[in-house]
Amino acid sequence: PDLNKCLRAFVYYMTEKATPPRIVWDLHRGNTRYLLNVAVRHNNIAIRRAEYSHLSGYSVKYTTNDDADFFWDLIVLSSTTAVFLMRQTHIRHREAAAHFLAIRGIPFHTVFEPDLRVQVPHLLPSVRITLGYRSRGARFTKHDYRVYESAIQDLLSTPKARAAVLRGGLLWRLAMEYSQHAIIDEAISGPSTDVWYFGHEFFPRRGPAVMDDGLSPDEIDLLCGVYRVYSSKLSQHNMHILYTNW
Repeated sequence: PDLNKCLRAFVYYMTEKATPPRIVWDLHRGNTRYLLNVAVRHNNIAIRRAEYSHLSGYSVKYTTNDDADFFWDLIVLSSTTAVFLMRQTHIRHREAAAHFLAIRGIPFHTVFEPDLRVQVPHLLPSVRITLGYRSRGARFTKHDYRVYESAIQDLLSTPKARAAVLRGGLLWRLAMEYSQHAIIDEAISGPSTDVWYFGHEFFPRRGPAVMDDGLSPDEIDLLCGVYRVYSSKLSQHNMHILYTNW
């Protein structure tokens, strides 16, 4: 009952855009579980701001021996997620943190700085893959849905499919439902071999670029079951297209 009261009070103050009382807010210095108290805080976590082109968030590392064996850096995309990890005092390394996020559908990145002496990225143009075009008023059938399921299973069988887990939200849910292998284990193991050809590059203000697996806009549309629908008569200079999905 006390927990329910605290939760209701916290939600009330958040929706009213007022500062919650210290009893329900562990970021208040007067709270007995204040997150930065020496007796409470996570003493092995190090969080800093991370700014790249097309990627802004927080780098999360751990000052334990177990955290020294990973070639990639964990980037979370919001301060909320960073604080959430600060509360998980049982987590001792970034792979465990990635697993904690991955099973909950919380987005993150696992970026690494490629050693150009070993291998140089050869990023290829994204292949145009879609579920196709339909005329206006077309009826979708069970066969269309089976084709859709087969297409996303093919995509999720590729090494870079782990990027769907990293995106969180709907793409994470679809990956969890349709993937036929241990996609969570792959997601928390760092960038795949596909990263050299289909990965995304992120550039800091200074220093070398970092990379991670990613999905193209077409691949995201494919996972979400998006079809292109002609909305008017076709002509050489006039082609209006709408988008619909399952």
